[in-house]
Amino acid sequence: MGTTVTYNGVTLQNVITRTWDQEVEYDQSGTDVLFTRYKLAFEGIMHVQGEVGSGTAPNIYSGNSGTTNAVTALNDISKRLWEPRRELVVNFGGVEALRVIGGYGTNGDVNNGPRPQRVSITHVASNRVFRVSFAIECATVFCADQTSTASGFILNNRWSISEEMDDDFFITRTIRGQLRLSTALVVAHAFKGACVPSLEPGFKRASLSYEVAADGLTCDYTVVDRQVHTSAPWPATSINGTHTESTDDGVTYASHLSVRLTGHAGADKRALIALAVAVADAKLNYSKTTVLAQEQKFTSLLTHCAIIDHIGDRNEVEVQMSLARYPDDPAAFLGNLASGKLGAPLSLNSPAGAPPLPNGPQYNPGISQEPNLFGYNPYGIARSNPGEDQAAALAVMQCYLQTPCGGNHGITLQPTQQQQSGSASENQKDYPTQVSGQIVTTLNTWTDPYYNNEEMQRAVYTMVRMESKYSVRPIRVQMPIARRLSDSSSSGSGGTPPDTCRFYALADAIAEREIWYEAERVGDWPQVPRPSDTYSDGQSSIQGTLLESTVTPRAPTISPNGQQKIFHVTSYCRYGLNRPPTDAEAINVGALPFTSFSQVDNSVMGNSIFNGDIGP
Repeated sequence: MGTTVTYNGVTLQNVITRTWDQEVEYDQSGTDVLFTRYKLAFEGIMHVQGEVGSGTAPNIYSGNSGTTNAVTALNDISKRLWEPRRELVVNFGGVEALRVIGGYGTNGDVNNGPRPQRVSITHVASNRVFRVSFAIECATVFCADQTSTASGFILNNRWSISEEMDDDFFITRTIRGQLRLSTALVVAHAFKGACVPSLEPGFKRASLSYEVAADGLTCDYTVVDRQVHTSAPWPATSINGTHTESTDDGVTYASHLSVRLTGHAGADKRALIALAVAVADAKLNYSKTTVLAQEQKFTSLLTHCAIIDHIGDRNEVEVQMSLARYPDDPAAFLGNLASGKLGAPLSLNSPAGAPPLPNGPQYNPGISQEPNLFGYNPYGIARSNPGEDQAAALAVMQCYLQTPCGGNHGITLQPTQQQQSGSASENQKDYPTQVSGQIVTTLNTWTDPYYNNEEMQRAVYTMVRMESKYSVRPIRVQMPIARRLSDSSSSGSGGTPPDTCRFYALADAIAEREIWYEAERVGDWPQVPRPSDTYSDGQSSIQGTLLESTVTPRAPTISPNGQQKIFHVTSYCRYGLNRPPTDAEAINVGALPFTSFSQVDNSVMGNSIFNGDIGP
């Protein structure tokens, strides 16, 4: 028996082998073997025996009986020999020498073949016998422990590594490589995990590119990791801000923090806001009612807080917070500003009542989150796993194998050929993701009472001022001392000059209280203190009698949005008191209408504000 070649159901018997070239194909670096490339050419006699119908494979091996039409057979055979990615079998004397199939599996072609190169009908002997010249190219892998097959979907993965150090000695590491697959019938993006290394502590994944070539076999990738000083707490992907401690007089200090967090596309902004507030608390200790023993003791007052939601392409939030500090020992405080938090590494703790972290340790400023290989999508849009994208999302757009006779060539159409998804797990490395930060689910709550009352919730006060002025007028007269001018102008021999007047009390001192009040409110008239004819402080025998009162309401104005009224009222009252208050008595200073304070809560005693050391 001679040499027999069968391709796509067409058998050429007793062929003459014109070309049999075997070339070893290396990767782009010329280092690793990818596969063996065959270039084959045969010439021989083809026997056509049996009925040939449209769309029906002809019986083209010896021994069958029947008749056929030569022209119909010729057209059908040519079409079959031109079709790529079909099974090729070569037998020498009845022994199989080569078998290559299209697609993945045992004896699979690893270069999107077999691929016919030439089909020539050189002679027609009769309506059943033809002389055919046929050339074809194929590629396969021979392994020592297997017949003829690749060991997996990945044939080769070779990469280079470069490092660059800037003038601040921060390192940027770049990995560039090429992945070579054995078949285009799988989603090439599913093998990205084999190309991306784990993230080194102290580094942030700056960028990741993964490009699948049009042939579906070659994947070029670039991974860039950049060294960072402070890693962003997850789900934030970057953190930027400033922490400022300042003083103008060496007695009163100001602490200010501005922090901006950027999250991935699927990060919940509410979690980012809560996390930014937690960062502010970690740096400023604004929620602490006590301080540690080793910290400088001080009293803090929150003077400004702004929470900013940046709306747009990027997922960003910002928190600005300012506190006034009143340390017990200003000199010691200067060397340990804000309890040593200035310049210290960021430390975050899970807030009370918050759920435990999903997996992983507490936040570590030296470890960045390793991102999902396929990124994230906002609000979990059209994905089975909200927030994370998957390789399956790219399968629809991956370029598939086509023929000019097929009807589908669109970029968004599902593949119509025998696309085998296969199990890509054998070559994918499942890199576990370590959560290096924390998600703060709720804002810290104040343990102190809530001082705003329901009146503030009904209609908001935009401005309220109230002040009381206590006036004490002693009933005294100043009388001159009658003496000769020469006696009053002479002080003797360097002595003290004599007094020139005397003071006489005609009656006990009298006292008055004046109250100035101004308020502005959106949506309703502000509440105004009622000018009572008489009042009592309630804590002493001080009695007040109304001497004068005025109320001045302004005509309402319109809010900037043109949908609300803004009301404004001023008032003035003057009371005469039955006697001046003593330093040991509490006097009223008023209670603003939107607070839950009582007159007693806001009262003040002279002993608490008068200081003889700073007197005249």
